[in-house]
Amino acid sequence: MNNTSKMTQPKPSPWRRTGVSIAIAGIMIVVAVPAFENGLFAWLISTSATDQAVRDVAEPRYTALLTAALIALILFTVMIYHGSRQFRSAQTSSSIAILSLLALLAGTAWAWRDVPASWQAYETGKRPLKDINSWYYHLGKINVEQIARSKADMLVIDFARNDGHIPLTREEVARVAHHPSGRKRPVIAYLSIGEAESYRFYWKQDWAKQKPSWHLAENCAWPRNHLVRFWHKDWKRIMFSGPQSYLKRIIDAGFDGVYLDRVDVYGELLQERPSARADMISFVAELTAQARRLKPGFIVIAQNAEDLLDNARYRSLLDGLGKEDLLYGQEATGERNSAALISRSAALIRKLQWEFKPVFAVEYLTTKAAIAKAETEMRGRGLVPTFAHRDLDGSDPTKPPTPSQEIYGTPEWIATQCEAKGKPYW
Repeated sequence: MNNTSKMTQPKPSPWRRTGVSIAIAGIMIVVAVPAFENGLFAWLISTSATDQAVRDVAEPRYTALLTAALIALILFTVMIYHGSRQFRSAQTSSSIAILSLLALLAGTAWAWRDVPASWQAYETGKRPLKDINSWYYHLGKINVEQIARSKADMLVIDFARNDGHIPLTREEVARVAHHPSGRKRPVIAYLSIGEAESYRFYWKQDWAKQKPSWHLAENCAWPRNHLVRFWHKDWKRIMFSGPQSYLKRIIDAGFDGVYLDRVDVYGELLQERPSARADMISFVAELTAQARRLKPGFIVIAQNAEDLLDNARYRSLLDGLGKEDLLYGQEATGERNSAALISRSAALIRKLQWEFKPVFAVEYLTTKAAIAKAETEMRGRGLVPTFAHRDLDGSDPTKPPTPSQEIYGTPEWIATQCEAKGKPYW
């Protein structure tokens, strides 16, 4: 009776077994490829880091990730072998497994085909910001002597003092470009391209009654900043194409580059203009071309808008990226961002980092302990960190604000002054 039962028991379908093997192999690919990329990137950071604290973060990370990638690749090969074994001989199955592994490795190599050329550009001096290991971000209450005393390798400052009204002279820009050690450092001018600022030279008083056609609305999160239809030709004339454009004034003042802010506003305008994303890339391309015609080698850094980094044309325009609040501050000042949010932004940023272009990260933390911890993590991710007061006025970020001091742009300001009052912000 028992023998008969065993003889009549149906055998598992080979198709089912093969399907399970292929499914597990697919999971192994999903594990292996990002683990290998992240592990290799961590290894690159570890080999170039001069700070032991950064090595202490990067070395265990690349060891763990590369080990995980190796194990996943072995399991991938085994599952492909077992899947094909259901229908073929052991010898043929081995060949299929090996060929599948080679195909996976070839596909990975193809996806990274531009990395060697980027590395060559980095090594041959075609990455103008390759030696920048520190930077200083200072936009409000411009004090030339205070900025000149900074020991940072690069300065990102405002084009003008006195609340943006009085442009810095060539002599003043040259003064801050003189590092305390005696060497020259790049001085980059802040330039908001997605919002108009009512305190700038181009703003006309009669716009209070009748706004120009490119104007949309004031941003409650940052009062006196106004969302614009950036693709409008008149806005382009103000920014870069006109004879007395903002860009030309920056170049004439002796700045080495621009730090483009509010690139990300295209996301607010997609409903009105579905092509806004492509239009922003074109805007940056036109501005960059004009800048480098006026001053060859002019540096272009964009802030935030990392979603655009999946576009190769856009990445080719940039010399670097600025990123705010990568680790903290999206929901509340000093509060850690979600792991998913950090991971998503880091993955996009890495597209530029693999082209050996630096990412300048700024966090608005308020305690020395939090700053020290964040700096080690940021350098472990290959970022060039700075820590600033939310006012970006060069003051100590750990110094508590005065009771009368209004800190724009924070989650707390937005909650009480914008959301609670129904005012538009972005």
